[in-house]
Amino acid sequence: MASRCSRLIPRSIVVAFSLLLLPTLTIPAATLTSTGVSSQSGIVALRNANWDVVKVEVRLGASSDCDLYPSVAIRTLKRGESWAIVAAGVVCWRREALPGAQQLVWTTWHASALPAMGVVDVTL
Repeated sequence: MASRCSRLIPRSIVVAFSLLLLPTLTIPAATLTSTGVSSQSGIVALRNANWDVVKVEVRLGASSDCDLYPSVAIRTLKRGESWAIVAAGVVCWRREALPGAQQLVWTTWHASALPAMGVVDVTL
């Protein structure tokens, strides 16, 4: 049945609908469309497929020098959960180095310059 549906519904619509189901962090941008999202915005979808729970921090900026920018949010993702970040520019993220450990130690930063209206899918 899934293959039958995929012939009837264009992939772009399926992806867009699937992303609507994800928890999102939408960052205001200078040029907004009627939907409230910048025409230059893209999406980073962070997925926890490996740990029972893992903390993830996100920062947004104009470059991949992530330490220059303030933290936008820290979220705890359960196994199988995703977090969609809708923004223009560069999205930086890092996760706990040892999920569930007593002392919080972060991994190094990862960064992605978002293509306009593109999706970057990341498995943590």
